[in-house]
Amino acid sequence: MRPTGGYGDAVGGRPRRRGLRPAVALVVVTLGVLGAGCHSQTVGAGAFGEATDPVPTVPDTTVASTGPPGPTSPGGAPLAPIPQPFAGRWTGQAYRPNTQTPVRNLAVTLPLNGTRGTFAIAGYCTGVISVLSTTATRLLGQEEVSADPNSRCGSGGFFTLDLTAPGRAVLSWNDPSQADQVAPGVLTRS
Repeated sequence: MRPTGGYGDAVGGRPRRRGLRPAVALVVVTLGVLGAGCHSQTVGAGAFGEATDPVPTVPDTTVASTGPPGPTSPGGAPLAPIPQPFAGRWTGQAYRPNTQTPVRNLAVTLPLNGTRGTFAIAGYCTGVISVLSTTATRLLGQEEVSADPNSRCGSGGFFTLDLTAPGRAVLSWNDPSQADQVAPGVLTRS
């Protein structure tokens, strides 16, 4: 009876060779790596070190050409450009429930393709809005108060405009450090 054999068993009376193909593959890969390394070391020099065709030296300008980083928000996040549906001057009212003056007049200016806009709350404060992200219908910005002569505003917060129609948006503002500091509203572009 002939053995039916598993790996390495004699089949048909002949011993089976093990591992020859992986060994050949290893030799081929090793020679390829060594050959590539030797080639890279001998470019530009003859067999005895004499000069052959010189390899031109090109200065590495990749670091110098990257330039300074783009604009970032007060928190360091990269800013997004303001698209056309949000660009322009927006006016309306923000509502501050549970305050002495629950309705406040607000003006926001967002320059086309800019990354920052401005806001002014009449009789309260002014500041800068850094645009963090935009979609076709939403703009998210981080607000930073720059002038508050009567100390009536916080230091800033997050500002969202959701377009409901061309030139009309719902405003949502909140101060993440104080959960009760919110201001919804409606703005129209003029």
